[in-house]
Amino acid sequence: MLTVVDGAMDRALTGLGRESDIQKLNQARAKYRDYLAVEKSVSKGGATAASGLITPQALGSALRSQGSRAYVQERRGDLGSLARAGEQVSVVPKTSGTAENVKQLLGVLKAGGSAHVAGSIASSIGFPYGVGAALGAIGPATFDRLIMTKKGQQYLANQLIKNSNGSIAPDYAQKIVAALAAQTQIEGQ
Repeated sequence: MLTVVDGAMDRALTGLGRESDIQKLNQARAKYRDYLAVEKSVSKGGATAASGLITPQALGSALRSQGSRAYVQERRGDLGSLARAGEQVSVVPKTSGTAENVKQLLGVLKAGGSAHVAGSIASSIGFPYGVGAALGAIGPATFDRLIMTKKGQQYLANQLIKNSNGSIAPDYAQKIVAALAAQTQIEGQ
């Protein structure tokens, strides 16, 4: 129905010789269509939308619902380009990254990285620098032997606490060592 009314309006304006008004009308239609997409992306549920933030995924979804062909063919103007670019760079990880981070730190420890290298890797993946530095200072052969026993794991946790100057709590140190031990067992299978 809307396309019929729009077509009639365009024909009437053309018949009156008002081509410049047709261009203005087309611009107004595009802006209103963009407004509706923004409105739809804000009205979606969730904490992000409730706080007034528009995610690229919500905006892209709203634009696709108005016409997936135009969105895919990149004919949605600046708003479509913005949504597409946002969707490309704001990929949400499937996991928290903890397992991947532990695996990366374990790889450095087993490769024999120095205390400084292990500390730098640890801090780059979200662990305190002292965690990597303390574990890296032990050396790969010693680390491999200690991580396989409960007493060795307790020793490693104590080394983390001691070398952190109080910045690592005992339960946190035990969780880190437990995660490293679990990853070591997975890799050993």
